Amino acid sequence: MRLLLLLLISVSCFAQGAKLKGVVYRLDVDGSRKPLSEAIVRLEGTALSKYGYVETVTDVDGLFLLEDLPPGDYTLQISQEGFQPYFKTYKLLPGSVDTLEVVLQLEEMSEVVEIKAEDSSGIDRSQVSIATKVTDRVLRNAPLANERFQEALPLVPGVVRGPDGILNVKGTRAGQSGLLVNSANVTDPVTGDYAISLPLEAVQSVTVLSSPYLAEYGRFTGAVTTVSTRSGGDKWRFLFTNFTPRLRRRIDERGRSRLVGIESFTPRLILTGPLIKSKLSISQSFEYKFVRTRVPSLPELRNDTVLETFDSFTQLDYVINQRNTLTSIVSFFPQNSSFVNLNTFNSMEVTPNFRQRGFFISTVLRSVVSQSGLLESNFSVKRFNAFVFPQGDDPMIVGVERNSGNYFNRQSRYSTRYEGFASYSVSIGKHQLKLGTNSSLSTFDGFDTSKPVLITRADSSLAQEITFLGDGRVSAKVFEQSFFVQDKLLVGPRLGVDFGLRYDFSSLARQHNFAPRFGFVLVPFADGKTVVRGGIGIFYDKLPLGTGVFDSLQGRQIVFFLREGGIVSKQLFTTGTAGQLVAPYSISSTLEIDRRIYKQFYLRVGLQKRNGHSEFIVIPEESKSQILLSNMGRSSYTELQLTARYKVSDSDELSVSYVRSRSYGDLNDYNSLYGNFRQPLIRPNERGRLAFDVPDRLLLSGTAELPLKLILAPLVEIRTGFPYAVVDEEQRYVSRNIDRFPRFFSIDLQVMRPIAIPFKDKKIKARVGVKIFNLTNHFNPRDVQSNLASSSFGSFYNSVPRIFRGKFEFDF
Repeated sequence: MRLLLLLLISVSCFAQGAKLKGVVYRLDVDGSRKPLSEAIVRLEGTALSKYGYVETVTDVDGLFLLEDLPPGDYTLQISQEGFQPYFKTYKLLPGSVDTLEVVLQLEEMSEVVEIKAEDSSGIDRSQVSIATKVTDRVLRNAPLANERFQEALPLVPGVVRGPDGILNVKGTRAGQSGLLVNSANVTDPVTGDYAISLPLEAVQSVTVLSSPYLAEYGRFTGAVTTVSTRSGGDKWRFLFTNFTPRLRRRIDERGRSRLVGIESFTPRLILTGPLIKSKLSISQSFEYKFVRTRVPSLPELRNDTVLETFDSFTQLDYVINQRNTLTSIVSFFPQNSSFVNLNTFNSMEVTPNFRQRGFFISTVLRSVVSQSGLLESNFSVKRFNAFVFPQGDDPMIVGVERNSGNYFNRQSRYSTRYEGFASYSVSIGKHQLKLGTNSSLSTFDGFDTSKPVLITRADSSLAQEITFLGDGRVSAKVFEQSFFVQDKLLVGPRLGVDFGLRYDFSSLARQHNFAPRFGFVLVPFADGKTVVRGGIGIFYDKLPLGTGVFDSLQGRQIVFFLREGGIVSKQLFTTGTAGQLVAPYSISSTLEIDRRIYKQFYLRVGLQKRNGHSEFIVIPEESKSQILLSNMGRSSYTELQLTARYKVSDSDELSVSYVRSRSYGDLNDYNSLYGNFRQPLIRPNERGRLAFDVPDRLLLSGTAELPLKLILAPLVEIRTGFPYAVVDEEQRYVSRNIDRFPRFFSIDLQVMRPIAIPFKDKKIKARVGVKIFNLTNHFNPRDVQSNLASSSFGSFYNSVPRIFRGKFEFDF
């Protein structure tokens, strides 16, 4: 679908006051244009009154008129909720009459396409940015278990939540992707993982850029997820939801169902509106979350993980003048997670607890410096402290049937990132140029210590004892500098190309990296219903601070025992790096065809190939008595995507996608062994299918408005089960990621209906509905007994049962 902006200019000089008039349309699902009423038309300029702006709204025919305008430079903005805003700069002459015809595009569209009239021949020029967007409407209506924006990412083809619960975007590990909030980096400086929590209502949209060939995006080798937050606006709005606690129902020892405390309480509040009309607005969100999540395969009342968070998000938008705007955000996101990774084989005593404390502050200044130039600068500070600690001080025992004792590792991490970003964009003829720079300084210090780990056989005899040596104190800092330049060139009426070059430097790697990128978009046929696009580029990753302190981590001594109890041998391992660290990088290419088949029906076919190089892996070198961090890791990802979309209405659509993919690489990646939750055993590295590899995945999702004002949001997923490793009774690999979990099948849905509650002389807007998870109660296990010495080897456990949840929210 296209956003059609047709500019018709006529000039008359019979009066001194200028006029600006026009009509605003929206695109209907069949491609026709319909007048858009009540759109806000705002014109800002220093030549206007003391307020610096005039404002009107379109009538039922989409028409507007601004009269008696003094000559001068102006900025025009046309907006309406649910549509992408339109911006343009003008220079009005005495007596001029400017006539404007604008078509606003829905925010829900996944591609951003801009087509302008080049001349009277009507030949179109187009620019395309490839992105998959999850809008606030989808976030509110999709069946999300804990209602966090991260849970909506698996709605995007090629994004899966792995067996460890961590998101993997387009075949990459979590730390290889980027996360930006209003263009600022919010990943954990130590691990590179996503490290921010936002109230759901604070999020305007979430966009996944699976192949961002624009050079402004960097410090990742996989994909980039960008989060746009909600502005205040010129009207006060209030939303209060999830204010009723859900009670915990459990089965007692006599088989009776009874209520035992609170299972969840997740109230959310958002307040938005103007502090100074048309000048300063605020968006304030709060969310408290207390959630117990049951593990069905463990004894009742000893089978709940506990998550408690309090998220606060404040955004201030200030219009300095007609050319300058300032946006500031402040976010706090403390979190307490108890009994992390609780499962069939790890009871509460064996699991760790996780605490995070931190804040994120960002200020963005946008300045219009000419008729076609935009200067943007951003400064942010992120503080992220993380604490991992066990339930007690007993050694951890890794057994054949299950583990016991207490978790072995304890971490206290204090990290800070200071980041500055500046860019300048300008249009020159057929070129849209953008150049910029990014500088960041990250610091990290803390402690990382571990207690003994015991490995026992099936007869409970001791096989190995692992003890850790060293004080565990860690400290590092890194300075990163980037420069980029990119050009979006309209070669002809049906062909556009993107060129870009990015430079990255990291003080940890001490190398200078240059990453060229190229992308294109082609409209091959005159009907404009088919778009072919693709590209190729080099992407250099960030270096997490955790890699910079690897040689300061504790070493380990391993003692091997006979079954009868005698010592076989002892071996001492120190930690170190295999030479100078370098930045991992990937080479990624895509080819995609989009076709509008018939009115509301669209089809996409896409191919993606990514090869990762110089990735961080951990190698135990017995001959050198060292555990080495190496840059010798490699990975690959290939994807074939078929997606069909049906536009139900202007704001709703249903999509069905099939993804055939292969994720392959080194299995001893750094983050899975030395991330937030350490693994007690370091085994020899192998290459194979990655833990989140899903060869086949079918996904149906979307929203649709039904009779009786019902809003239906289904989510149907069918996919191959994740691979898993098989071990012997001494925890040595027999096979690795060859066997798989059973095929996964789930139907989730949410049904909502708006209602009006009489209150005095008014009616309060509200919504009521229900969520259903795993509608068919299909057996989708999350745990497997993979030890050959176990009597239950090959058995699967811990499937999420069918769950019903009510939902109610006020919307003022």
